[in-house]
Amino acid sequence: MRFKKNIVLCLCLLLGIVIGTGAVYSTFVIRSGLYYDSDYNKEQKVKKPDYAINDNGETYGSVVLADLPDDEPDLIAVLGDNGNRGYVWKIELYGESPSSPAEALKIQEQRVRDGDFSRIINVYDKNGRIVLDTFTISFSEEMITYYINATD
Repeated sequence: MRFKKNIVLCLCLLLGIVIGTGAVYSTFVIRSGLYYDSDYNKEQKVKKPDYAINDNGETYGSVVLADLPDDEPDLIAVLGDNGNRGYVWKIELYGESPSSPAEALKIQEQRVRDGDFSRIINVYDKNGRIVLDTFTISFSEEMITYYINATD
C-alpha cells in the first residue's frame, strides 16, 4: 500500500513539473511576443507596441515597450535637463545610423579628436512642435576610447 502511495506521489510530482515547465515556457513566449511559425520555420513578431498617435500621425511614448529599435516610437519620452517631461525625436536622439562598423568607428574616433562628448537636443510636446526643455546626451572620453580600443 505504501509503495503504491509513493508511486502516485512521484507521478503527481512529475506531472506538476511537466505542467509547470510548459506554463513557464508558454508565458515567456507570450510575454516576448514571439511564436514559432512552422509554415515559415522561423520566429515571427506577433505585435508591435501600441503607441499613442499625435495630431500629426506620429507615434509617441516610452521605449520600454519596444523589443527592437524599429519598434520604438517617432517621439521618445524623456525627462528634460530642467525636469520637464516631454519627447525627443528618435532621429535626433540616435542620429543617422552608420552604414558599417568601420564608419561607426570613424565617427567615434572623430568625436575623441574633436572632444565632442556631449550634445544637446530639444524636448518637445507630444506633437513634436513646441519646445519644452533640452536633453543632454553625454559620452565620456573613456567610454568612447574603450570601444575604439576594443575593436583593435
